Amino acid sequence: MTEKHEPTRQTDEPTTETTTNGQYGTTRRRDFLKTVGAGALVGTLGTTTASAAPEMTDFVETDGTDFVLNGRPIYFNGTNNFWISDNHADRQRVDDLIELFDELGVDMLRTWAHCAGGDGHCIQPELGVYDEAGLQHLDYIVAKAKQHGIRLVFGLADNWDHDGGIPQYIEWIDDLEDRGDFYTTEAGREAYRNHVETILTRTNTITGIEYRNEPAIAMWELCNEPRLESDDAANVDDPQAALHDWFADMSAYIKELDSNHLVSTGSEGFYTEPDGENWMYDDWTGSDYVENHSIETIDACSFHMYPHWWPGLGIEGHFEEDDFVTCVEWIQQHVVDAHEEIGKPAYCGEFNVNAEQGLAVRNEALERWYDTFDEYDVDATLPWQLVLEDTDDHDGFQIYPSESGHIVESYGDVVAAKTGGTDGGPIADAVSPETLRVGETGEFSAAYSTSGGQRTASYEWAFGDGSTATGELVGHAFDDTGEYEVTLTVTDDGGASATNTEAVTVEGIPENSFVVEGAGRQVHEDTNEFHVAYGTQTGDFVVEAKVATMNSTDPSAQAGIVALADLEADGAIGGVAVSPSEGTELVRAYDETTATWRQRLRDDRAPPLWLRLERTGDVVTGYASEDGENWTELESGQVDFDEEVFLGLFVSSNSAGDRCTVQFDDVAWLAAQDWAHTDVGAVEVPGNATAGIGEAGGGGGGGENGDDNGDEPPTVGDYEPTDTTGDGLSNDFTGSGQTTTTDVNVFFEHVDDPAVTEYPQYYDFDGNGQVSITDVVELFESI
Repeated sequence: MTEKHEPTRQTDEPTTETTTNGQYGTTRRRDFLKTVGAGALVGTLGTTTASAAPEMTDFVETDGTDFVLNGRPIYFNGTNNFWISDNHADRQRVDDLIELFDELGVDMLRTWAHCAGGDGHCIQPELGVYDEAGLQHLDYIVAKAKQHGIRLVFGLADNWDHDGGIPQYIEWIDDLEDRGDFYTTEAGREAYRNHVETILTRTNTITGIEYRNEPAIAMWELCNEPRLESDDAANVDDPQAALHDWFADMSAYIKELDSNHLVSTGSEGFYTEPDGENWMYDDWTGSDYVENHSIETIDACSFHMYPHWWPGLGIEGHFEEDDFVTCVEWIQQHVVDAHEEIGKPAYCGEFNVNAEQGLAVRNEALERWYDTFDEYDVDATLPWQLVLEDTDDHDGFQIYPSESGHIVESYGDVVAAKTGGTDGGPIADAVSPETLRVGETGEFSAAYSTSGGQRTASYEWAFGDGSTATGELVGHAFDDTGEYEVTLTVTDDGGASATNTEAVTVEGIPENSFVVEGAGRQVHEDTNEFHVAYGTQTGDFVVEAKVATMNSTDPSAQAGIVALADLEADGAIGGVAVSPSEGTELVRAYDETTATWRQRLRDDRAPPLWLRLERTGDVVTGYASEDGENWTELESGQVDFDEEVFLGLFVSSNSAGDRCTVQFDDVAWLAAQDWAHTDVGAVEVPGNATAGIGEAGGGGGGGENGDDNGDEPPTVGDYEPTDTTGDGLSNDFTGSGQTTTTDVNVFFEHVDDPAVTEYPQYYDFDGNGQVSITDVVELFESI
């Protein structure tokens, strides 16, 4: 866009995820509702035998004028959203937006992988200096989008100064006077190359994959809406040629670093014609749609559409005297030029009607434009911009779900029917970890699979160790080391099936090491939620552990050594911990009457790091070491411990619905005990702990889990499910003493919650060992 202002900050209300971690399957609610209709639940859909499918490449590619996946055409129903990568955004905003996109069938997101000179967690606050918190926020966006099957288009710079953009580079670099200098001088180009290399070669702290090797990313855009107007290029004789040369140089540079991903310009689609009769067609913008997208290392043709900002571009039915071309004609021209003259895919990277013209005009225009996108086979459409309901409409271009979401959702059905080509049938595309450790829960996703115009009937997984699962997103842990072939079979309701197989290497855990997986919102104040592998200890002690690896579920996730008065964390707590990007801390609560205090140093220490916890009487002291030999005292404080305490290794993800996985080394003091592990507090996703080979207390499979929930299921939302029939299954959510339609509705609303999916012993009504929509059907049919 040519005009975006800094919005008023809003706080989003959390929404419930329909896809979360764990060993279970899920079904999107919108798909289920379409299947069962408004008034009744129906039986499960049947499956047929699978037919072999070629190996997937995972990356979006091009074939002539199409985007393709494994050689078959794929179309995208996308959106823009810069709020999600804004330097003041938090992870709750990411979760809420991804959930919204998932509900509306949005499968492509265009946002920024840049921020120059801003505050908050701006990616590049100073030239060549990068903020780790900002980069980890970008990591989280990639991980969440991947979990939900959303492909990403990342802009690497911005023509405008919304987040610094090119104007910030001009301010930073000596002798740069204008955009012309940025595009043509070696200093300007080198600053851009440095940013590109930083992003593309970064290893995601959550997925463990370099950005240039990440299939969730569909395309890089060189810049958002690049122009080179003559009055901003004092030292440039031919702005159009200079910008063209920059596109060629920088796209070739990206291709040298990254052979996996598509590259486009990110441009608005203006032309430079000899006799151009309007500014969109003459040389004023220094940009030519055909010439710039004909560059060999540019893979797809980008164009935008803003009748509000662009004099001469008119809306059908609201054409004004000075308008030169209609929006429909603008779409048609760009697709024809892309497909017939250039021979590449075309995508509309931004478009919308301003709110000043009224909702009726906007929706009428959007429906007309989407019809044209369909008719002319536009390969991806990304309006500016689909947002949460409480987002401030700072520029008049926010698309609220309650006002226009139905249009976006309907177009998702259109592109789904076109995807896959004339032969139809599903495409199976499994996303799985390349490596896991014994006992470590891996996340396996079918979210990038497509149904070729049919509704998906089932996702079936076989893990190569005799275990199976069903669902779009499942979790699985392997008991033994080795190489495993994990096979996904996708079946649509027309009976066609496809398979995809991924290889997973399962590695052992070293002796005297532990892998601990923990969820939980935090260990702080009155919220103590974590997983702990523990033994007991009497009297004073000094224990050490190396936090060897730690995935970044949240910058404030906690991992370390902890002593507990009890396993409910109601009493005294004393621990030492480290976070992925917020340094070391002492975690302490004096007794049951005091809140837990995080005494954070906010230093630059991060894993791998050795930690030491020392108890002397009623005082605990935390230490840290970079090498396990030279120790620095962090903090100390009093605690009201009895002589005997529980002592162990703890992990809190600081992200309620996600596990943080940590490997602790050099913990013979725990491995030698008859250790156990348990969740502490009201965690949403159960944790786990596994010890290395050779220790007491559980071999490769870990010690006894002390958190078996007794004989009662955990609370589901605000409900306490009970069994009124004596079969062990919880059929009464509301406390009425019997099963009613209200109970079925409650079960349906919470069927994807970890408190349900992680406890099939209470909710597996169809007897297949998993919890899914089919169990809701079974409960409904029982009444």
